[in-house]
Formats: sequence, structure tokens, C-alpha cells
Amino acid sequence: MRFRPEILAWRCPWAPTALLAGFLAAPALAQSDLPAPPPEPERPPISRPLDAAAAARGVTVLTRPRPLFDPPGLRLGAFRLDTSAELGLGFDDNLLGAQRNRRSSAFSEVGLRGVLSSQWSRHELRFEAGLTDRRFFSSRQLDWRDWLIDAYGRLDVAEGSSLDARVTRQRGNFAVQSLDVAQFGLQRPVVFDEDRFRLGGRTRFNRVELDGFGQYRQVRFRADGTQAPDFATDYNAWGGGVGVAYRFSPGRALRFDLTAEETATRGRGLTSLDARTWEALVGAVYDFDGVYQFAIGIGYARREFREPGRRAIAGLGVDLRLTYAPSLLTTVNLRVRRGVDDSVRALGPGFLRSLATVRVDREFRQNVIGSVELGYDLREYRNPSQRAADVLATVSMQWLLNRRASVSASYRHVTRLTSSPGLQEYAQNEFLIRLRLAN
Repeated sequence: MRFRPEILAWRCPWAPTALLAGFLAAPALAQSDLPAPPPEPERPPISRPLDAAAAARGVTVLTRPRPLFDPPGLRLGAFRLDTSAELGLGFDDNLLGAQRNRRSSAFSEVGLRGVLSSQWSRHELRFEAGLTDRRFFSSRQLDWRDWLIDAYGRLDVAEGSSLDARVTRQRGNFAVQSLDVAQFGLQRPVVFDEDRFRLGGRTRFNRVELDGFGQYRQVRFRADGTQAPDFATDYNAWGGGVGVAYRFSPGRALRFDLTAEETATRGRGLTSLDARTWEALVGAVYDFDGVYQFAIGIGYARREFREPGRRAIAGLGVDLRLTYAPSLLTTVNLRVRRGVDDSVRALGPGFLRSLATVRVDREFRQNVIGSVELGYDLREYRNPSQRAADVLATVSMQWLLNRRASVSASYRHVTRLTSSPGLQEYAQNEFLIRLRLAN
């Protein structure tokens, strides 16, 4: 292509002078009084570059720090206080999980949460309190209020070794659509209180890591007219667990876990429900360069009862967690869990539960995040023999307005595909919009 200096001069007014200066000696260039060319105007970046924390290994779409939109918190000396309040409006088209004569209602939901955490380089203290209150406009007997108080502390003894303790008190409820509640035809949630005390620790010897815990918990169902006679039984439980891992490279290890718990019923003369539950899992933890990460454990789970004639609950135990990050904007999480779970009803002390969920989180913009979650929940009872399978789907969007406010919308669908006689199949749809304010 032919060189045309007039084009260069038109695009850059000082170009002829620069060309002439190139043929002069260095001293002449140093003594030139020509003005320096004006700086090029700054162009706005196409996107904000990610810092090291945002692109670190193991960081997902939901856990990624966003300095422009994360709440600032309140510094109190060596502690940080984070508080938030949520106000939501929603609609539920099947309040009782019925196949026919469905009842629907709009509802309001209020949530409060506060976390006080230490900012020390070693050791940790953390205090948390939260409350969620839901009120239905046309079915007030279904109203519920859950709350949580939690205190946690960790003492770092040496590098790779620590001791921790946690005390938790919470109030929860089992919804009327719950399998244990629905078969009794109750028209209101079943409320319970749970206290949990836990001590744990971990240490490391070269490539071998050891951890363990012991805990005591007690569950009390509220006798306020919300439950049928002998529907639920209070109980105490104590147990613990140990884990051993051999780490052959960073992010990759072989692992063995063993947990056990003793359960004792309280009152009503139902000592035949006292049981011992244990689970042993062998597996591995593997990190494929931060793109794929998985942890898997396969073994055996069993619950044995003190009453000789009562049939034990036993089966395959599985715990699988997989995280796939094809890009910084997308995260896929898969979770599969199978084991023995607790039952609310006094006459059905536990069941085998198989739960599988897959969740996809997508960051459309730095302040707009969408999520889709699909799940399959299978419950198998032995005393008496019953089973039910539920399919769950959730779609949600979150819009971060600024560092103190955000808006979210979600849709949740539940379908009971199969069930034993006496358990209804149903479909439920729930819509919810929330406004969140944080300090």
C-alpha cells in the first residue's frame, strides 16, 4: 500500500514534526522547544477487571465479592456488625397440599438478621440472630415464625490445628404439606424448638488430617394445640463423628468419615423408639484446577432400635457435592445425599431419604444474578412401609441496587409424583418478591 503522509498529518497534527525530528541527531532532539503531543483521552473500561479474590479458586457466582454492591457493615473495634431487613409479598396456590378443594392465599414475609463477627488474624468469634415471620392474608392458622440464635468460637492452637465450639437455639416448623404432617390431616404447621451444643477440633500431621466433633441436641414440640395426640415425640440425642483424610496434593485427598448418634425419646412411654444411628463413608476430594471440584463419600447408613422386634432402617449412604465453573459468570452445583433422616411422627421413627439437587447460577451483569434449581426428593418409610417422591423447581432473580438495597423475585413449584395409599399427590406454586435493606 502506498504511504501517504498527508493522511498521517490529518490524523495527528504533530506527525510532520515528529518525522523531521527522527532524522535529527539526539542532541538536537533534546534541545527542541516543540510542545509535547496532547495525551490521548481516557477510554472507559469495557468491564471492571476482577481482583484476585473475585477470581480465586473455589469462588462461585454467589460467593464472589462485589465491592460496589456488598454491604459495608459497621466496624466496632475488632468486630464487624452486619444487619439486614427483608420485606416480601407472595402468593401460594395450594396451602394444604391438597389434590382437590385447593385453598390459596397471598402472604407477607418479614425477615431480620444480624451478625457480629471478629476481624482477628487468628481465632474467631461469631454471633448471629435471625427471624422470619410469614403471615397469610386469608388463612391465619397457617402463620409461622421461625428464629435462630447462634454463637460460634474457634481457637487456633497451631498451624493446621484448632478447637471450636458452637451453641445454637432455634425454632422451626413443619409445613402442612410435609409428608409427616399431611397424612394426619392437620390444618396448621407443627412447631418445634431445638437446642444444639457442639464441640470440635482438627489437626494435621504432614499429609494426614484429622477432625472430630461431639454434640448434644434436644428437640421439643410445642404443646399449644398445633398437633394431634401422640403425633410428635420429644427426644434427646447425643453423638459425634471422626474424619481422616490423606492429602496427596493441594485440593486432592482420600477421606473416611464415621458418625454415630444415640436417640432417646422423652415421655409418653415410647421408649421403644430409642435408637442408635450410624453412618460410614469412604471417598475422595478432588479439584480439577479450579474448574471442576467434587467431594464424594459412599458407604452404609443404619438405624437400630432398642426394641428387639422393630425392624432396622438401613441402606446405601451417599454424599456427593460437585461444583463446575465453566466461566467466572456461571456456576453449576450438584448435590446428592442419601441416608437416614428423622421423622416428626411418633409412630414412624425415621426414614431413608434420597435427595438430589442441581443448581445453576448465572451473573448476567455485575448486579443482576439469576438462579435455576431442580430437585428430586424420595422418602422411604419402614414403620409402617410407605414412600413418596417429590419434584421441586425454583427460578429466582436478584437485582443489587446499591450497597444497601436489593430486590429479588422467585418462583417455586412442587409436584408429588408418586405416593403410597393414604398420601395425596399434589402440585403447589409459590411466588415471592422481596426488598432487602442492609447496613
